[in-house]
Amino acid sequence: MIRINLLETAQKKRRKRSLPSGAPAIALYVALLLLEGFLLYFWTVSKEDSLLAQQQLTAEAQQKLDGFKKLKEERDELAKKMEEEKTQANIFAQLKNATVGPSNMFLFLAYVLTTPPLENHAERVAQEQIGWNTQWDTDRAWFTSVTQGKDNKITLVGQAISHHDVDELLHRLRASIYLQGLRFLSAKAGKADGKGPPLIEFKIEAVLNYDPEVGKAPPEPPEGAKDKKGNKDKKKGSEAGPEKGKG
Repeated sequence: MIRINLLETAQKKRRKRSLPSGAPAIALYVALLLLEGFLLYFWTVSKEDSLLAQQQLTAEAQQKLDGFKKLKEERDELAKKMEEEKTQANIFAQLKNATVGPSNMFLFLAYVLTTPPLENHAERVAQEQIGWNTQWDTDRAWFTSVTQGKDNKITLVGQAISHHDVDELLHRLRASIYLQGLRFLSAKAGKADGKGPPLIEFKIEAVLNYDPEVGKAPPEPPEGAKDKKGNKDKKKGSEAGPEKGKG
């Protein structure tokens, strides 16, 4: 009986020794945990590096944006100063025009009633180019009054020998930059004085303008230049009229 029990005890020990041990499984778990920890650490470091790089890019972009904003502010400030200087220049130009304009306007009124000397061929040619009759006797018309009303309106009253003389005078006045919106009001025969036919009394209205830039034609394109449709522009004859009267 004792022998049998010993055999049974020995068989039990052999069975216990043949059972698998848990150490390899634990080692595998530990290795997986270490690997997972390493991967997690590597992912965290990569994310931090990416975050730092993104923050650096953001800072550089913000720095460039601040530079653009500064440039825009400087440009706006420069544009504001240029606009102020332009406004001041316009004010000074208007003051100058208002100072010299009235005298120039009266000089022009005198000029339209003046015949250039025969030796002044260039002046006669210029008058013919704008449609003036250089053979007209300027003594056949004259002004009797010049009055200024509201809104820079001016009324010219005068007399002429005939209606043809009034037409020629009106045509000449239309060449002036000082008289805008010229409007013919009336022309009628006055009272006869017994020495000759009655004179024609006329009245003309216009708006005063002392800015010499008003009414100027844009610069003509060079000869042979083509327009948008591909056609060559024809050079128009210049119609340069006198802007200031001559004594």
